[in-house]
Amino acid sequence: MAQGYIRVCKALEPVNMDWIELDIHDPEALRQIRDAAPMPIASLETLYGRQQFKPYLEAGSVDIAIVDAIWNGVVRD
Repeated sequence: MAQGYIRVCKALEPVNMDWIELDIHDPEALRQIRDAAPMPIASLETLYGRQQFKPYLEAGSVDIAIVDAIWNGVVRD
């Protein structure tokens, strides 16, 4: 899965994007993309609560963690 996203990110390099948003629910695949992509990776807006964010943050999967409190609310866990 990651290789296709990596190819897309590299193809978009000439656009000089500030970031690309990818909603991928696999921390390791997202980390592979982040490591190879020429632009920062933003993701995680479909997650809520610390336990859902934890595997992505521990794996270093994203440069920008999108927290969508308006849509998902705020959960104390």
